Amino acid sequence: VKQDVLNQMTLLLCRMGKYTEAQPYAEDVLRIAEEYNLITASTYLNNLCLVYGSSGQYEKAIEYSERGLTNECNSDISYMYLLNNIGQCYFKLNNYEKALAYTEAAYDIYQSLEESEQYVFILANLAYIYTYVDIQKAEEYYKMTLGKVSHDNSMYPTILNNMAILYQSMGRSEDAKQCIEESIHTSEYSDRLIRQSNLFFSIANSAFVYMCQGEFKKAITHFDKAMKIAQKIDTYETSILPYEDCCTVFLPKFPVIKPKMEKVLKEESKLDVETLINEAI
Repeated sequence: VKQDVLNQMTLLLCRMGKYTEAQPYAEDVLRIAEEYNLITASTYLNNLCLVYGSSGQYEKAIEYSERGLTNECNSDISYMYLLNNIGQCYFKLNNYEKALAYTEAAYDIYQSLEESEQYVFILANLAYIYTYVDIQKAEEYYKMTLGKVSHDNSMYPTILNNMAILYQSMGRSEDAKQCIEESIHTSEYSDRLIRQSNLFFSIANSAFVYMCQGEFKKAITHFDKAMKIAQKIDTYETSILPYEDCCTVFLPKFPVIKPKMEKVLKEESKLDVETLINEAI
């Protein structure tokens, strides 16, 4: 009974986004499960992977999930979840080769199960990873995913949004627009918060597509709509918090706004560009 209470506390804190606070509860419930050799240990290892993965501690999340793979009491579904979790962690670490290997192993199990929308996220994850490896395969898997998800599933507009970004990167703007229009329409089927979140991404993506096509007025209109939705669902203030990316970290204190090309070339000639690139790689 104690482990069930601890597990519910872990899941509650995770839903609240308090992953650091959830860690000791998740550790305790696993300790109890392993001490008494409970068959639910794999589930608790999955939860630990969620806790550590969601807080950016991907190596630790992988460690716990790999421990779960050795559990002889695993059901096919538990094993599939563990493989998927490891794949997602490797993806976050930009190790696409291992991410694919584990996610494809999870997909193999998915194919052996009775068809259910509950597990289609495995296929969607595989499609997303392929976006960074092989865009043709990514498109193939996205289409397969759409064929297995009903329009009222909250995943449906998300998949369409991902396809829109994929098509735009392939230069297929009309296909991208079509996906966005359908995603906006199908977002209406979701509950309020998910619907608004899906609408935000759909409209923001449409703004990006219009911007890429040079239709800047339409892009601005859609960006403005997206910002209003972000304000409505209380994510706008978070989105504008200062964040140091490479542009701000390496920005000169007094940048030149209108540089002259000859001076730029003269300064660049002082750099050993090839050595710097090799060092960076």
